[in-house]
Amino acid sequence: MGELVHPEIEIKTERTVHRGREAAVAWAGKRFDHLVRRYVPREIDETPDGVLVHAELQYVWRETARVGDTSRVQIELGIRDGLISSWHLEDEPE
Repeated sequence: MGELVHPEIEIKTERTVHRGREAAVAWAGKRFDHLVRRYVPREIDETPDGVLVHAELQYVWRETARVGDTSRVQIELGIRDGLISSWHLEDEPE
């Protein structure tokens, strides 16, 4: 993943902000003991600075591959120099 993100990337989630390529790779690689986190894109809209991804966030049990929990999220991806420069994750508005 590191080669896809800008060295000065900023990731904003509901609770935290991660800055820089190393922090981004660490955040994306975070593992849970029994769950896998995955984002399933549902719709992608172009924006002036990148794209807005409407997705389903899924937590999947490792042993059974069954989805344990889901929520609708939107991810605003900024693009600079052909790389992902920002990732802003929030719950999808109703």
